[in-house]
Amino acid sequence: MDFSGISGDNWRQMGRRKSTNSVEISRVEHDRFRFVVAARDASGKRSRSYFIGKREAEQFAARKRQELESSASVLDLTEGERAGVVEARAKGIDLREAVAAAVRLAEARQVNRTTVAECYASWIKEMHQAGRRPRYIATLQAFFGRILPKWEGVMVADVSPEMVGAEIHGTGARGKALSEQTKVNARRMMHGFFAYAVGQEWRPDNPVLKLMRTKAKAGSHLEVAVLTPEQSRRLIAAAAEHEPDLLPAVAIGLFAGLRSGELERLSWGEVWLERGLIVVTAGKAKTSSRRMVTIEPCLAALLEGRRPANAEEPVWPLNGQRMWDRAIKAAGWRGQLHWNPKPAPNTQAPPWPANAMRHSFVSYHVAAFGDPARTAMEAGHSVEVLHRHYRQLVSQAEGEEYWTAGIVV
Repeated sequence: MDFSGISGDNWRQMGRRKSTNSVEISRVEHDRFRFVVAARDASGKRSRSYFIGKREAEQFAARKRQELESSASVLDLTEGERAGVVEARAKGIDLREAVAAAVRLAEARQVNRTTVAECYASWIKEMHQAGRRPRYIATLQAFFGRILPKWEGVMVADVSPEMVGAEIHGTGARGKALSEQTKVNARRMMHGFFAYAVGQEWRPDNPVLKLMRTKAKAGSHLEVAVLTPEQSRRLIAAAAEHEPDLLPAVAIGLFAGLRSGELERLSWGEVWLERGLIVVTAGKAKTSSRRMVTIEPCLAALLEGRRPANAEEPVWPLNGQRMWDRAIKAAGWRGQLHWNPKPAPNTQAPPWPANAMRHSFVSYHVAAFGDPARTAMEAGHSVEVLHRHYRQLVSQAEGEEYWTAGIVV
């Protein structure tokens, strides 16, 4: 574009700078243009734009003034702000990301004054509405019940990663150091809680993500305790003699390997004796996947004639915990499973090994039948888990003996 027709006097007529930022409209004598908008920003940089009509020039000048005012407020930093910029650059921090994160946090604190206790109450309520398992909710309530008094009145947006880390890596209710697996579980529950808070827009981020992950030590997640065939027979005999209503549940635990929660939710309508199968529905399985478990001859013999007329009746009796306590005591143990978490005082009896019925089922099943894929499918976990925890714990001969335990009672 040729502006050679604009004389030096015309340039000077565009006006002198009256302030740090200036935008002025002037007339020019040119073959094509009649107006020029001259602008100067706070740094002294000049710009000129030419227009044919006055209205067009005025509209542009208004936009330019607004643009310069905005840039002036950005550049007008205090001494402390300039020092912060210099420090951030020296540490390689992305200023745009840092400022965006700070703005999100400030907005969350100003707009949302939701406390930790209020967020927790809403979270648990939605857990119930979503049909989450009562045992899982009870675990959450026990964990957060210890933390909520410490964070009373604290806004959920104000909880820092350091506060979360202190709870995950701290001590238990009795002042004892937490195990590595307990720390993993605590981190998982904390993550779920703050993910909910972020989803509700009650805080901008999840503080758990800023903490280093805790890795459970090898073997801490699953200490596999397996009953001997003789111990299995002893448990069956004790249940049959002292708590016959509990015997079907004990038999299914030993010879179908259902998890304790799955066993408690199982109904007799899902025990298909005629077809030789037990159905663990997706709604009752821990993995939320439907699976079928074969009723082997020893289990069929123990269940024969014990099915009630009402198919909706649960396999686990209504007062099953007391029955379970009496049965394992009669068999020579003291309670240690989650049905009886508090051992009896002043007793020399060994504790009941946690999850022993399921562990026994998996170990003896793969030993006796030699098909890891089938065992994993009926147990409801992966072949990888089976190989990691259950292979070569018992011999094939012991496996074959185990699957006759129920018949010889």
